[in-house]
Amino acid sequence: MQGTVQVMAFRLFDISLARAEQARMDDVPRDKSSAGGPGRPTREGRARTRAAAGLALTMLALGPLPVTAQQDPDPVRVWLAAGLGAGGSAEVESGLAFTAQLTGQWRRHHAALRTLSLVDFAGFPDSSTDDAVSELSAMYGRWSPTGFGHAAWSVGLGVVSVDGLESEASGASRSTAGLSLGAEASLQSLVLGVAIQGFANLNPLASYVGVTGMLLLGWMP
Repeated sequence: MQGTVQVMAFRLFDISLARAEQARMDDVPRDKSSAGGPGRPTREGRARTRAAAGLALTMLALGPLPVTAQQDPDPVRVWLAAGLGAGGSAEVESGLAFTAQLTGQWRRHHAALRTLSLVDFAGFPDSSTDDAVSELSAMYGRWSPTGFGHAAWSVGLGVVSVDGLESEASGASRSTAGLSLGAEASLQSLVLGVAIQGFANLNPLASYVGVTGMLLLGWMP
């Protein structure tokens, strides 16, 4: 951008010199006895020449001109979300779903760090229940703006811990890796919003699905 401004300044300098020369020629009186030969420039012509040259030199001395700031058409969006819903699977009884998520969006990219817990209805709010699932996932996907907020989908890799499997002794806990999936739609303002998210995790121990409603807080231009 600076190089472009400098080139424009040089062009203005050339134009100014050309106009100054034209003004000087227009103001030169002709000597009738010399067959149209040029005479000496008048005082007014010299003044115009000096003014035009001074303007061009001032433009060069100022250097690059400031560029008017423009709004970024693709701003970075970041927010925290917390939600409550329900989920379950055939291996683990259905229960309450708690989720928290850190999300970032830029251009059409969607990245999220999701943590999720499933607790058996019968065990809630007893935290000692043996029938529970916990998940931590890193996810990536795509998003699109809507008239009210955004819609997004994502897929990633998660670490899942499962308690209360029928095939295990009571109190036993096992962990595995799983394929995490998510899809959401939101209604949001600049810093606050709400969303509904469908989630799933496919793993060898206890695959599950569910849905949560979430509250969003962050920067969402």
